[in-house]
Amino acid sequence: MLQQLIFNFKKHSETFPSADFIRHKGNKLAYAYIIESQWPSPITCLTGLKYTGKTYLLNLWANKEKAMFITPSCLKITGPTTKNLFQNNYNAFALDNLETTVLDKSSEENLFHLYNHCTQTNKKLLISSSEKPAGIPFSLPDLSSRLKSTPTFLLEEPSPDEKEIFVIKYFSDFQLYPDTSIIHYIKSYGPQCLNQLRRLVEHIYDSSMMQKRKITITLIREALTTFIRKK
Repeated sequence: MLQQLIFNFKKHSETFPSADFIRHKGNKLAYAYIIESQWPSPITCLTGLKYTGKTYLLNLWANKEKAMFITPSCLKITGPTTKNLFQNNYNAFALDNLETTVLDKSSEENLFHLYNHCTQTNKKLLISSSEKPAGIPFSLPDLSSRLKSTPTFLLEEPSPDEKEIFVIKYFSDFQLYPDTSIIHYIKSYGPQCLNQLRRLVEHIYDSSMMQKRKITITLIREALTTFIRKK
């Protein structure tokens, strides 16, 4: 059984080592295209639910390509310098969380300029979004039209049989390594959605810390009950 020390480890890493990206049936096509192929089109979109790996895959690619990250502040610039905003030495650009980054007309216009700039100069742009870009109600019709025609890859949830490795990964993020009986229990009785599964592991970790208890099947049963009530 797990011998646990009580430390308050950081819950989310800001680094994205390639070895920690878990490839499975639901993301292998996107991974092969984004990381391993020569893009036939300069612009590509990634979509999928939370914790399906969009941001991770985008960061792997950005590190590989030495891409410039497009932040909300980048897209809010207005005035005569707008069209020259992306005329720099970068050959690749990464934009994470499209649906929460592009929020007003000026940011839409700047993304439109970036899109055209990449198309005209054959520079690369990778966009991630929890929503399909074609379904986001942009006010700029030309931007909507271009995003609708952009190659888009859906990162899907792993199958139930593949879920076990994610349980192990989420515990390891907290420097915890439970025995197989605990992993199998969570795989069997925990949520299927990765977002909910990650939140459950965080809840188990928090319960263990606050109660100063080892992670056991009994603790997990209790944590599952309280977790379901909070949903």
